[in-house]
Amino acid sequence: MNGRTRSRQISLLIMVGFMCVFFFASMQSVGAAPEAPMVLSFSSWGTDKEPAIPAWLQMDKDLQEATKGKVKLKIYHGETLGKAKEHYEIALKGIADMAYLNISFTPGRFPITDLVTFSYASSAEAMTEGLMELMKKGYLNKEYANVKLLYVFTGGPCHLMWRKGTKPATSLVELKGMKIRIPGMAARDLITTAGATPVSIPMPEVYTALERGVIDGVFSTAEVLDTFRLAHVSNEITKVNFLTFAFATLMNKNTWEKLPKEAKDVLERNRAKYALMASSQHDRDDVKAIENNKPKIYNLPASDTKRLKEILAPSVKAYIEKYEAAGYPMKKAAKDYYMFMKQKYGEEPFILDF
Repeated sequence: MNGRTRSRQISLLIMVGFMCVFFFASMQSVGAAPEAPMVLSFSSWGTDKEPAIPAWLQMDKDLQEATKGKVKLKIYHGETLGKAKEHYEIALKGIADMAYLNISFTPGRFPITDLVTFSYASSAEAMTEGLMELMKKGYLNKEYANVKLLYVFTGGPCHLMWRKGTKPATSLVELKGMKIRIPGMAARDLITTAGATPVSIPMPEVYTALERGVIDGVFSTAEVLDTFRLAHVSNEITKVNFLTFAFATLMNKNTWEKLPKEAKDVLERNRAKYALMASSQHDRDDVKAIENNKPKIYNLPASDTKRLKEILAPSVKAYIEKYEAAGYPMKKAAKDYYMFMKQKYGEEPFILDF
């Protein structure tokens, strides 16, 4: 009797042991709960209609595919995480993992990137290719030394958009005495030379400035008629086809170091793709905004268009020499940009005189 009891106990212990082994094996095959994805916060000062958004969405898609969903983006629009001028610090300090920077909001801080604001070119895509060439050659390393620069791009050529009720200037002479919101230092020099008053205001504040008569016009790309609803307060345009905005997409350095290798690889490999996606969308949106809103359009006389480069030539020279003296490889960068645009697009972006 005792032998049979002991035998049953042994059999029961063996059965329990098998069940435990099976249970733990099953748990291991199921695995622990899936690890939460790394969600990268992306701060934009622009609206949810910003032309760069398709490039950001593509970046998000590429990251998720490359990392099997382990890394993704969350975009915060309209200065949710900070003011427009603060977006370099937003990335630098890790307030957001990534940030969208308009170079013109902080004149002089990113001098080689801002070189393109002096540029004449037929499209945003052309200027972006030239700017990415400078990035590829390392000319931008100094001005972004404390953050991870992902890519740079530009908007399209700028025009003068007039406040409703303001008599538009249709020549450089007629600009005299007008208050014009400008996108950067090159536009400041041009507007000043023409006898107008340049006003530096972040784009999210331009609508109110036009509405209240703080400024007479805005020197910008046509797409802002839609993206910043300026068509409500502006319905006439003088086409200038000159100068541009430069933009950068940045990442906090600590965040970059924490990314898995496959995420880093996809961002490095596709940076030119994202830059050209953003710039091409700028070109398309400029055309679409004019078609949508049908503003009355004036064209500068051909003599004024020629005069623009001559007006800017001393400013371009002084700009290059100033930042060359400050330790930036400005002369080499300007020459390389000039030659790239001339050789690939047959366009002289500015008068090179040094």
